[in-house]
Amino acid sequence: MVPALRGALRAGPDPREPALAPLSPPPRGPTPVDAVKTHCPSCLGLFRVPRLLPCLHTVCTACLEKLEPFSVGDADAGSEGLAPLPLGPRVGILCPVCEAQVDLPAGGVQALTIDHLALSDVLLESRGGDGPGPAACDLCGAAGADKRCQTCGVSLCPFCCQAHRRQKRTADHTVVDLDARAGKPEPCPTHPAEELRLFCELCERPVCGTCAAGEHLGTRPAGHPHIRFCPQEAAGQCRGFPVYGALDAQEVDPARCTLQGEDLHRAREKQTASFTLLCKDAAGESLSRGGDHISVAVVPKDKKDSPVRTVVQDNKDGTYNVSYTPKEPGIYTVWVCVEEQHVQGSPFTVTVKKRHHAHSGVFHCCTFCSSGGQKAVRCACGGTMPGGYLGCGHGHKGHPGRPHWSCCGKFAEKSECTYVVGPGTPGNLLRTVAL
Repeated sequence: MVPALRGALRAGPDPREPALAPLSPPPRGPTPVDAVKTHCPSCLGLFRVPRLLPCLHTVCTACLEKLEPFSVGDADAGSEGLAPLPLGPRVGILCPVCEAQVDLPAGGVQALTIDHLALSDVLLESRGGDGPGPAACDLCGAAGADKRCQTCGVSLCPFCCQAHRRQKRTADHTVVDLDARAGKPEPCPTHPAEELRLFCELCERPVCGTCAAGEHLGTRPAGHPHIRFCPQEAAGQCRGFPVYGALDAQEVDPARCTLQGEDLHRAREKQTASFTLLCKDAAGESLSRGGDHISVAVVPKDKKDSPVRTVVQDNKDGTYNVSYTPKEPGIYTVWVCVEEQHVQGSPFTVTVKKRHHAHSGVFHCCTFCSSGGQKAVRCACGGTMPGGYLGCGHGHKGHPGRPHWSCCGKFAEKSECTYVVGPGTPGNLLRTVAL
């Protein structure tokens, strides 16, 4: 209901609105309806960091900061027998469009909600309006802008982009291609390396994963905790441009989530072990999105105060890759939780063995073939050949009759080498193929 009401306020004229545009519209440029969506009613320029006011009008941040603030009295605080709230002095401003009173939050104008719909409209217009075309540079006005500064919110032509990156104050700003921004989430203003992929329902603003795990942790209402916004899903087209974003009502059920992988119950010291977590809902259906809160702990049984560092990779398709590297052999306990609840089989134990010893020899049929007929080369199977050959050969004494490793004599190609250098161990075992 709020977007529809907001669109109505934008499209319909307000009798209290001052005349902000000339009576005769300019011959070129956006239509009056489009101008309301993309241009600030105060400065008449394209929106730059637009803020949505409680009266549903949108104004640039810089324009709001220029307004004269005033103190908001507590005349009504004690009416009807109600005691005044123990709050600090409140400050307000007047909407430059309808002159409605706007009570500023504690953070001032910067704490007002950003109008991301207006930002999207500005981006569409900067890319050419109803279709792809040359965008205008916001700094010099020339056509052909192909970059956009995420920090300043301006489109840049190649010349202005070079100057933008050379200036000391703007050298660290994030500049991306205009085409690369279409259909992709905005970067978080607090954590520029993160993307705004979540929405805090209580704060009514998009947040990144770091924000959700920090200051916005626990602010999601308990009524519909499983409804999520998936910004990566295609949702059709608007004015010729692809639109992304869909609501997902799938709720993860930790009791249905499963674990799989060869390293689930075994690992080697100082070698990375990994397994996969498959998230499912109450009906047993696999989830098609990521974003769940996954916590994994790997703790040695005899050193519970020294947990092993774990890495959880979200594959964005309902699966998560978990990896860790145990430092010592022994018995480890592994906890895997989704939304702070154990999954199927958690906790479980993992036996970490000593580091795997790789084979130093070759897996061959006989020494004669793999060494090219060298007489002095030996094999761990102990076989020999007539004529002074110290290694094994087909059908001769000591040959096991099957392929084996020259370093330890094992028959399994994928096995651990048991060769140990010591007194009496022959030093001329075949280690490489010499043909």
